[in-house]
Order: sequence, then C-alpha cells, then structure tokens
Amino acid sequence: MSILIVLFGQENDADGKLRAPAAARAAKAAEIWKETSSGSEVVILPTGAFGQHFNLSGEPHHHYLTRELIRLGVPAVNILPGVASSNTEQDATEAWYRFKSGGFHKLIAITSDYHAVRVALILGRLSASDDADIEVIPAETPGGYAGKDIKLEPKKIERLKRDWVDVIPRSANLANERFAAVYEETGREHRHYEMLSLAVVAILVVLDAFAFWIVQGRSGWGWFLTLLLLAIINLLLWSIYNRMDAAAGTARRVLRRMEIEHRIPAFSSNWRSQIAEWYETPPWHWPMRDLVIALGAVLLITLLIVSLTGGNETRTEPAANRSTSAVSNTAAASPTPAVTPPANAIDRFANAVMSSANNSNTNLNTRRRR
Repeated sequence: MSILIVLFGQENDADGKLRAPAAARAAKAAEIWKETSSGSEVVILPTGAFGQHFNLSGEPHHHYLTRELIRLGVPAVNILPGVASSNTEQDATEAWYRFKSGGFHKLIAITSDYHAVRVALILGRLSASDDADIEVIPAETPGGYAGKDIKLEPKKIERLKRDWVDVIPRSANLANERFAAVYEETGREHRHYEMLSLAVVAILVVLDAFAFWIVQGRSGWGWFLTLLLLAIINLLLWSIYNRMDAAAGTARRVLRRMEIEHRIPAFSSNWRSQIAEWYETPPWHWPMRDLVIALGAVLLITLLIVSLTGGNETRTEPAANRSTSAVSNTAAASPTPAVTPPANAIDRFANAVMSSANNSNTNLNTRRRR
C-alpha cells in the first residue's frame, strides 16, 4: 500500500526559521510517517513557496520543511520535491494531482488544528467525483501561538463555502482551443463588469460633488427633500455597483480556479484580497467594495456638514459707493458731481458756445427743463 502524506500550511520567518505551527505540523508528519512506513510505501510532500505573509526569505518554504523532516528522522528519499504554492487551494490542488498521477492508495493531509476544516473542504470538492481514501489529521497548535491566521480562519471557511466554483478539471479530455475560448470569455466578462462598476463609482462621485452646489443656501423642507433625493440616488447607484461588482467577482473566481487547476501563471491565481478588520488594514489594501462604501459615506457626511453650516448664512450686499455733490440740492443749485464745476451738462455746453453773459440759464434750475 502506498501512502502520500501532504504538509499543508506555510509559516516561516525571514531568516528561514519555521514558526511554531509549521514546526508542529512537520513533527506530526514525521510521527505519522514512522507509524505508517512499516510495510507500506510512504512519502511526504511539503508545500509552500513565497508569500508576503508567510515567507519573505530567499528560499521556498518547502525547502525549510524538507530540512526539518530530515532532522526529525525522515529519509530524504521519502520526501518528494516540494510544491511551489502560495495558498491553500494551490496546496490542495497540486497534492490531489500528485496523488492521482502517482498511483497512491491513500492521501493523508497534515495541517494545523484550526486549518483542518478548510483543508478538508477543499479536498472534498476536488475529489467529489472520485472514490478516494482521504484523511485529514490535525496537528495541535502550540498554546503560545496567537497569529492573525487563527482569528481569520472562520471568515476564510465561510468565504470558501460561498465562493467556490467547479471548473473544467485538469484531467478532462478537452481540446486546448475549447479551454482557451472559455478562459478568454471569462476574462472578457470580468473586464466588462469591472469597468461598469468603476463607471458607476465615477457617477456617484460626480453626483455628490455637484450636490455641493445645489444644497448650499437651501433651508427647511427644500433642504431636507434635496438631501433625501440625493440619498435615494446614492442607494440606487450603490445597488447597481453591487450587482456589477458581484458579476466581476464571480468571473474573477472562475478565472482564479481555472488558473490554479491548470497551472496557468496569471494575475488572478496570485491575487488575494486581504481578509482582515478594516481598522487593522491600511485603506490602500481594502477591497474595492469597502473603498466605495467609505467613499460614499465620506461624501454624504461632508455634504450634510456643508449644508448645515452653509445653508443658514445671511448674505449682505455691500452698499453702493455713490458720491454726492458738494453743491447743495436747492432750487438755486444744479445737482452736479463733486468733481465738476457747479453747472449741469446743458449749462456747460451753453457756456462753451456762448459766453456766460449771454447764457440766461446759468445754473438757475428754478424751472423744469423740457
């Protein structure tokens, strides 16, 4: 009987030292190998390459696991070349096809106790159409370990149950042209809906920016109804964005599964959204949906503050600076500007043509001119 033992989970420091959960898993794998190797052909498959959160050293994670297994007494001949993976789905997919192609009778998955449920779910999905003997054995996590991966594991399990998609298996007898057509169409759908979702976000931003012009100066029911209408439009745009984003997300999940299943080194299979609390993750690492929610909330709150503070302001027009004549406005005086001689325009014209002696209308405005 031949048995394949697979080491799941990847944690080591930048200097190559295995973290407590990884060391516990390696110890458990060496223990299981010693228990099952008598009378059976048993080999161990280590997994893991590089990743931002589990290995920033100069060597793949599976190299450190191999050295630890040899130190624990497992012969090097019983350790297979490691899997260059960066997440649990890649670990499980490569382990499954090593199991299928190697003619093994049983697959034993060794992983941490908090990680065992997710590993079992993935292997169960991959082997749904096969009658395979698979056993998941948890390794007890040391009590002093308090990594974030323990806290995030329940969310990852729920996400796996919700987002898993079945794709064309690697072993299917499918023409390359047909597979390429399906892959390209899925990529086109992803780009289409992602572009539409971003367009809706742009409309939302422009609309709320325009709202600053129409809300200021309003008060009472006009102010309330305007804000209510803007809120309804924002909710409508959000629902449209949500549907477009969900369609793009479905296409991305299909792309990711196809790339992992068929070993296509593309963007989606290496992309992982950060599943963490928003207050623990910088905004530039937030998923697009969280960014849109935050943007909409900031715009609406800012709009409300501006409308409350600027809507009731009283605007006073500056008084016109009208100069008055130095000549009193009496019957004997003409209302002329202060900078001109005491005569109106007709008087000045008459004096220019005739002498002042011949002009009988010299600044005596006692009767109305016609």
